[in-house]
Amino acid sequence: MEPMFRRREHGEDKIKNWSLRPKRPVLIMRDSNMGRLPAIFEDKVQMERYPGAHWFHAYEILRNRTPTTD
Repeated sequence: MEPMFRRREHGEDKIKNWSLRPKRPVLIMRDSNMGRLPAIFEDKVQMERYPGAHWFHAYEILRNRTPTTD
């Protein structure tokens, strides 16, 4: 399986433009500082990078911008 890591741009509106679609069992959300870490080449890991994110943004993304499962 292909490694899955993405940089999510915000286009000046972080709350409106950031969202999350979990596709793998292990999800790592990180800010731009964590972007210095090496990529993880593991089929079970999904890494999403949100430049300029704060804890509040992670909360909002998880609470309001991530689809729920049935």
